[in-house]
Amino acid sequence: MREFGVSDALNELEPVILILLPVGVFWLAVMTS
Repeated sequence: MREFGVSDALNELEPVILILLPVGVFWLAVMTS
C-alpha cells in the first residue's frame, strides 16, 4: 500500500473542484442579485 501524499489528494479532488467552482460562483451570483 503506497503512501497517500498531498499531490494524490489534489489529483482526487481536482474533478470535484472543477464541478463545484462554477456551481458555487453561479449560486453566489443568484443569491446576491
